[in-house]
Amino acid sequence: MSAIYIWLVDLSRVNLDSVSNIGLITAVGPLFFVALAFLTVGFCTTLLLTPNRPLLVAQSVVLVMILYGTPALVEPLARFSTAWLHAGFADYIASTGRTIPSLDARFNWPGFFGLAALATRATGLGSAVAFLQWAPIFLLGLYVVAVYSIASIATQTNEVRWLAVWLFVAADWVGQDYFSPQGLAYFLYLATMLTVLAFFCLGGPSVVSIPVPSTSRLTAWLGRISPEEGKGQAANARTRALLVAVLLAIYAVIVLSHQLTPLAVIAGVGALVIVGRCRLRSLPIVLTVGLASWVAYGATAYWTGHLSNLFGSAGHVGESVSENLGQRVRGNASRLFVLDIRLGFTLAVVLVASVGYIRRLQAHRGDLSFAVLAVSPFPVLIAQTYGGEALLRAYFFALPFLALFAAFAIVPAGGFNRKSAMIAFCALMVMFPLFFLSRYGNERFDMVTREEHAGIEWLLDHAPPGSRLIPLASEVPWGYRKLDQFDNYPTNERQVLADPAKAARLLDTGPPEGSYLLMTRGQEAFGELTQDLPPHWASDMASTLLRTGRYRVAYRNGDALILTRLSDRSEG
Repeated sequence: MSAIYIWLVDLSRVNLDSVSNIGLITAVGPLFFVALAFLTVGFCTTLLLTPNRPLLVAQSVVLVMILYGTPALVEPLARFSTAWLHAGFADYIASTGRTIPSLDARFNWPGFFGLAALATRATGLGSAVAFLQWAPIFLLGLYVVAVYSIASIATQTNEVRWLAVWLFVAADWVGQDYFSPQGLAYFLYLATMLTVLAFFCLGGPSVVSIPVPSTSRLTAWLGRISPEEGKGQAANARTRALLVAVLLAIYAVIVLSHQLTPLAVIAGVGALVIVGRCRLRSLPIVLTVGLASWVAYGATAYWTGHLSNLFGSAGHVGESVSENLGQRVRGNASRLFVLDIRLGFTLAVVLVASVGYIRRLQAHRGDLSFAVLAVSPFPVLIAQTYGGEALLRAYFFALPFLALFAAFAIVPAGGFNRKSAMIAFCALMVMFPLFFLSRYGNERFDMVTREEHAGIEWLLDHAPPGSRLIPLASEVPWGYRKLDQFDNYPTNERQVLADPAKAARLLDTGPPEGSYLLMTRGQEAFGELTQDLPPHWASDMASTLLRTGRYRVAYRNGDALILTRLSDRSEG
């Protein structure tokens, strides 16, 4: 209770104007980390004295709320511009019952958006925007349950299980748990690995293995094993077939929802088969056929003309490394500092996990299945750079298993003692500020202010259908309504519109209905941090354009400015 009280006191003092180039950590005060220290002391004491499950659950819930719920409580609106666009995709499906595959590549994988549309209508909410603020908390809750369950397969030691959960929560800085196809697909990935480990793995003293009765044609074909193989809990053909059906159904949702996660599933299951730990030896083939079928027939609108995006980087390791590291490690000094923290934090987690695996080998408990799943996501880099994010996603997929081995590194074979409690406390207290720097280091452009939102609302209300909407950068929380009514000039993370002459050409060559140049606080921060542009570069561009006498201010508030041509219709 003291940790919660101290945390809430600190939140009441947060001033978002204090968010600096290194993110949200400069807006929270010292009491924030004092609260985490109190909570961590309680957690380690609980593990040391008596692992009380209800108390450990409560402490873990508080940890998730402090680390992941703070932005939702101190920021006025949901963060991440992409989350707002995803809400627009879901709302479009809910209102029209169809997708627009030619509008955005993500519409070729509509599973998540269709489920979100169904949830929006079932709950009576007017828009999926209502889900955005608290989606990370909900998804983290699902992840924690899955990570605890995976750890429970690996060990009967409660201290290791709970410590693995806390290490996972403290090391998950990648930030893919927002309202997104990846957020849901990741949980389904964990559910898939959990099912395979629990029911279809060979070897390991704590793994539940179920022999296949010969009457189960489907599972016998997938596994190609005899009923006598393995030891463990018996199950009838119907139960085993049901488990395989559940696996395939989960995978179908993944394939329909996300481009990269099916590759991680195939890599994980395939690696288990290669090392002889998975009974379902034909399953990787079935999964690969399922993915290829959807890409060939369901995502035709995307891959036609985009084959290089899918396969162009296959085998080009140098290009993949360049895109995942070299091209992403750029920006001003503050951003480079945050990126260095992220890279160092990630390497430290991998290093500690490696120590844990070595300790397990020394104890003759190699846990090969879990080690394989900790490594299997990384070869995905060879097949697909994923816009320079494949390395981040590979770490994300490997993290539950890295956290498990990191917990083994801290907890000795003899059990959790005072020394290991002290090491766990120190490790977590080092991880928390690193987590905050890594996860919220982009908060200057990730957060959305009310004034930015008001400017976007004005634009969506006043721009005639068919107008060209021109952002300075990709960090624009729009698309959540009137998704298909405007010609949005494309921008991405490697494209910032900083040239006044180019902005003028885009405005002048726009459709006769109107062209609008949108400048927001978040876009200006994005240019400063990622492109090392000077402070107030967007304001200077606006001044340059206005001095030409060909443009005028259509809308202005403290965080948003909209320019249009003098000849265009608009209301002030």
